[in-house]
Amino acid sequence: MARRIGHKLATMCHVLLIEDDWLLADHMMQLLGAAGATSVVLADGEEAAVRAAAARRPAVIVSDVTLRQGYGPAAVVRIVGEATDVRVMFVTGEPAAGRPHDSRWPVLAKPVADDVFVATFRSIAPIA
Repeated sequence: MARRIGHKLATMCHVLLIEDDWLLADHMMQLLGAAGATSVVLADGEEAAVRAAAARRPAVIVSDVTLRQGYGPAAVVRIVGEATDVRVMFVTGEPAAGRPHDSRWPVLAKPVADDVFVATFRSIAPIA
């Protein structure tokens, strides 16, 4: 699916953000919107993330590792399964504990600079 923005054709980029820190989530949602996400849904736990992805499949998942309810990588694996069309990046305070299931999924350590977050998102997101 695509939409026209000005003279460019942009791919629709729905993002699922899995983060249980409300202030950090709000900031990341703003960064994602500015970086090209066309929509962002926030889930604060593993089960909420799986439900949100079932309601609308994301193009990109941005996930914390340790959540108050559940585990970010477990939610991602449940959502993605064997599919390769969903891109993933982790943003965590525990990068060593959160090695991703798939080596293509970047892991950023909190606190992460805004420009690094945006550049990493743009490098994996299906946006034009």
